Amino acid sequence: MLVMLPSKSLQKLDLINTIQRLGVAYHFEHEIEESLSYMYTHYEEWIDKVDGDDLHGIALCFRLLRQQGYYVLCGSSLTSDEQGNFKKDLVDEVHGMSSLYEATQIRIYGEEIMDEAWTFTITQLKLILPKLSNSQLSQQISHTLKFPIKNGMMKKVVRTYFEEAKWYHEKKVPTMEQYMKNGIASSGYLLLATTFG
Repeated sequence: MLVMLPSKSLQKLDLINTIQRLGVAYHFEHEIEESLSYMYTHYEEWIDKVDGDDLHGIALCFRLLRQQGYYVLCGSSLTSDEQGNFKKDLVDEVHGMSSLYEATQIRIYGEEIMDEAWTFTITQLKLILPKLSNSQLSQQISHTLKFPIKNGMMKKVVRTYFEEAKWYHEKKVPTMEQYMKNGIASSGYLLLATTFG
């Protein structure tokens, strides 16, 4: 599937992001490297074609390339107006703001626009969160703010899900100690963190 998608497609970037978040990227290292290498060599061309309307796509591409070790410049044309302030309409694109927040976590010392973007996105996402009626989106935003992508908390949660799937597949009944150790991370921890955090 990863190889079949067009090289410069947002679907491919979303798929790479999902694979990495699930913690199974090691199965697709070659395909991911090949795809991101192609994207890196055509980055400027792709950004120009996006025409500045897809904050999510640009932020996701930036973050994935930076995570893979490619140095790409952070542009301000998408986010800043003529006065150098962040565009007001960015606030309406919640999914894009979430992606920009995650991209700002891969910033390098001295990138003032990324520091400003981090402050802007975290402030706006916290203001937007209580107003969201879509519970799935509000949970996603809450999770994004609580567990920054750079901390890798998701890997621990995924490992616990794999452990539970292994028990199920092997028809194994875990001991209470095994279940509690695993269950805290797979169900209870995230519930408590998002409820009382």
